[in-house]
Amino acid sequence: MFWDTVRALFDRLGTVPKVAVAFLGCGLARAWLWWMLSLVCYSDAYPAYTKHQGHLLFDLGEILGFLLLFILARRFAPFFKRPSVAAAALTLTIGTSALTLWAPALPIADGWAIAIIVLGGVGYALLFLLWLELYGCLTARSMLIAWTGSYFVALLIWGLDQIVVPGSLDVVLCLLPAGSLLMLFKGFCSIPLPNLPVAMTHWPAIPWKLIVALSAFALAFGIGDAVTGQNMFTWVSKVGMGIPELLVLLSALFFYRQFSFKYLVTVAAPFVVAGLIGAFFVSHLGISSFVLVNASSEIYLILVYAVACITAYKLNISAVYLAGLFAGLYKVFLQAGKGLGLVVAGQLHDSAASTPALAIVMVVVVVIASIVLVQDRNVVDKFSWREQNVDPRNATCARIAEEYRLTPKEGQVFLMLAQKQDTAQIAEELFLAQSTVRVHTSSIYKKLGVHSRKELDELVDRQIH
Repeated sequence: MFWDTVRALFDRLGTVPKVAVAFLGCGLARAWLWWMLSLVCYSDAYPAYTKHQGHLLFDLGEILGFLLLFILARRFAPFFKRPSVAAAALTLTIGTSALTLWAPALPIADGWAIAIIVLGGVGYALLFLLWLELYGCLTARSMLIAWTGSYFVALLIWGLDQIVVPGSLDVVLCLLPAGSLLMLFKGFCSIPLPNLPVAMTHWPAIPWKLIVALSAFALAFGIGDAVTGQNMFTWVSKVGMGIPELLVLLSALFFYRQFSFKYLVTVAAPFVVAGLIGAFFVSHLGISSFVLVNASSEIYLILVYAVACITAYKLNISAVYLAGLFAGLYKVFLQAGKGLGLVVAGQLHDSAASTPALAIVMVVVVVIASIVLVQDRNVVDKFSWREQNVDPRNATCARIAEEYRLTPKEGQVFLMLAQKQDTAQIAEELFLAQSTVRVHTSSIYKKLGVHSRKELDELVDRQIH
């Protein structure tokens, strides 16, 4: 019995996708972000902009960077082919962190301080979206393994900085974006050419219900974060973020056949509700509430970035389009929630009716948003990443697509045609207009030398037998 269990475990390990070390380089960027924010918020770099002010300015820079690349994605994506984006990300991240590191020894005026902090946020946003563009070239399972794995790389670097002599690793941490970019380009070089994103000729439908739910969660998280009054640069914060990262990593490694994104939404809702209730009504549960709201926030970020990358992989386009929009709006509502939470925090010692009322309203909003999202199959189930069962017809279609030199997009349409799906179903699944599907279908017929669905089915059947 014991050895059967051990053998089954090793069999499962054999099915785990091999994720190259380079794909974990996003962790270097995330570690730099945590270090940079701690400098901005808690060091003597900018005395006039510490804690909430400094974080707000940095987040403003991130919002600008995220939304800028989202807007430019239609015309200029994919961005990994544009050296100017990588150069700007590297210059802004290293430059602003170096200036921040040595700011106490320099007479930096307030105006320049604001510019440095904001530009640091812009630089990180550019680097982060380049990483999501790379993750959009991976299968869903590999993407989730790489994303969650990068968190633990960041946690290892951050933890090392916490236990060594203060300031001894500052130069190394300042240069982390350079190492991250090297690993980023190494990752792109390891991706097969057909899997690399191409210029966008069509755009995926924006899942507005998911955006509304994300905004509600970001607002609730911001409120809970401000009311608990906890420091985000502590082990408590990192544990809260690490819980869902670890659970998703284990699911991607061992339980991918049972995994669904709706589980993430189902878990996130009670986390944030419990966190809000603890923050507002149980004063001695501040740390527990902080862990819960951090966990719920991280769950939603995993969900939306996975949706952006899975969509990009299906359409062979840049993940920046959706990821930039998701990240930008998340930061907007997060800061709105923090601002509202700070106002409420000042009323907690009073008997103001607005304090419990706000908590109740946010709980109701989060619950409603979660219910709507879980019940919307177009948002959740469409992005299921369960691997398909081995089907001779699918393998035959793949062989035919390669033999007749179908493009990657034509290959996807061809497979769905062979699976008896109609034009409307194909358009919905691939986020295409029906007219675009008909154009691909016509091209497929011409390359295969057939004139109808019946002849296409006969061709596939002959190849199978």
